[in-house]
Amino acid sequence: MGRLATDPPAARDTRKSHRPAKLKHDNTIALLGCLLAIASCALLAFYLLFSTFMPYDDEGLFLRANLLFLEGHHFYRDIPWTYGPVYLATVQLLHDVLQIPLTNSGLRFITLGVWLSLGAICGWLVQRLTQSWRWGLTAFLLSFLYLEAIVKEPGHPQGLVAIGMTLIPLTATFIHPGRLLPGWLLIGVLSAAVAQIKLNAG
Repeated sequence: MGRLATDPPAARDTRKSHRPAKLKHDNTIALLGCLLAIASCALLAFYLLFSTFMPYDDEGLFLRANLLFLEGHHFYRDIPWTYGPVYLATVQLLHDVLQIPLTNSGLRFITLGVWLSLGAICGWLVQRLTQSWRWGLTAFLLSFLYLEAIVKEPGHPQGLVAIGMTLIPLTATFIHPGRLLPGWLLIGVLSAAVAQIKLNAG
């Protein structure tokens, strides 16, 4: 009866030593791919945002409304306004605390950040669900292209609404069966925040 052939210990050790190197190589490729995709999308977003001007002036409406709010005018009581207090708090944070200029350029740079953030959140969500950085990167690129309409209305609260709504399923992927409360509390906070930006979101 023949003996089963087995690899010598040296061969097994060689295979084991190659695994960390291969993992490091894969992680490097994934990182470079993600950075290249983000940089390419950022350049495209910059070009589209600063070369697209719509005949209707929603951008001017939000610029003027934000200015009135920062000057201390009372919204809802003295000035009718459709959007909720979380939107106004975000305006205060961006333009008063962080000192981002309240200009057309400033609003478009904020929109650029919102656009890329949305794509990144979608990509991260898919990566969490599939455990594949390739599918995550594909989701980032497809989401970025799908959201191209955001260039038509810089500064519109729809971007904040989309971020909040996308963070909800992403948060769900981190909920541990033994610790449900923190995750569900965060989902509740995100849901409330979305409702306080735009009540009819969805």
